[in-house]
Amino acid sequence: MGLAVGGGATDFELEYLEVTRSGFAGIRLLNSMSGGVADPSQPMANVSVHDTYVHDVDSEGYYFGWTGDPPSNLFPNLQIYNNRVVRTGSESLQIQDLGDGSRIHHNVFAYGALHWLDNFGQYQDGCLQILSRQGKTEFDHNVAMGGAGTFLSFFSSPESGDGPRSVTFHDNYFADTRSLGGYLNGSSEAPSSFTFGHNFFRGLDFSYTTVDPTATDPGVVFGVNAAHHAPISFEGNTFEGSRQLLSGIDLNGSKGNISATDNVNGPVAAIAYQASGYPDVPTSRLSAWGATAKLAPNMPAITYAIGDLVMSDAELYRAKIVNSGLLPAENPEAWEKLPLPADDLRVDDDSPYAAMGVR
Repeated sequence: MGLAVGGGATDFELEYLEVTRSGFAGIRLLNSMSGGVADPSQPMANVSVHDTYVHDVDSEGYYFGWTGDPPSNLFPNLQIYNNRVVRTGSESLQIQDLGDGSRIHHNVFAYGALHWLDNFGQYQDGCLQILSRQGKTEFDHNVAMGGAGTFLSFFSSPESGDGPRSVTFHDNYFADTRSLGGYLNGSSEAPSSFTFGHNFFRGLDFSYTTVDPTATDPGVVFGVNAAHHAPISFEGNTFEGSRQLLSGIDLNGSKGNISATDNVNGPVAAIAYQASGYPDVPTSRLSAWGATAKLAPNMPAITYAIGDLVMSDAELYRAKIVNSGLLPAENPEAWEKLPLPADDLRVDDDSPYAAMGVR
């Protein structure tokens, strides 16, 4: 881990930190383990993480909470804001066990899942993984881009004694993944509720067969687990492309406990930053350099096309020729070394998303 906090810690703040070149997660928050599971008697309450810059790590940018079997420590009133989490090997954001008062807002989670071809296992190639247990949770005014599998994996996963959940995703920009836009996993009953309002979705261009030749275009932006019985609403979202909003609702309408109103299917402008420092190519052209697609059948060699961008040892390179297995630092005939991106990921003032992201 780049930075790990545990041991019963609670009521603390992480601010103005840079974490890079971590062999696994950039920042890991998890209280003490007991018998192989997190200790539920040690909640991490009132934690604030803001104004950090986590970049070029091999796995998750943020890894908060316990991902194994319950019980686990709760995160009531977790505050995550004004952070840049950039170029991560697996998910940009993986946070579990959210409790009442948690809010994630005005962050940029960019260029996630760069190891989508040669990661350490399946289901580690999205952009966002979020698990709520009880109380009010808000995810708003964030910019999130770059994934391969399911872009947003959301879990409603209460443990014994937890109360209902009220979760809202609103005013966010989501872009660029090779499969499903989002999946609502877990289970729920009223009076819990889940709302997606005034979000933007673009770049949902299916191309996941490189990893899984049997995969098919989901044809929808969202999937919902049938174990969700609480109200779920989609209000005023905009998404581009030919997909339906979800199975049974093309754009607006209702299906059981799910309602959709004022959603729009139409063009969604690409985001513009103040000075990202990247060449003007799609996010899909950027990955972490690797020799072998270990997650694909028969583990074929990874072939790079002219113009592909890779990060290798936290340096940026562009392919000059079609090549495979040529480590960028050792093969200048195949790779052009580029300046490191400035990562000034403040949204351009003229962008329709100017109110989102870092300040």
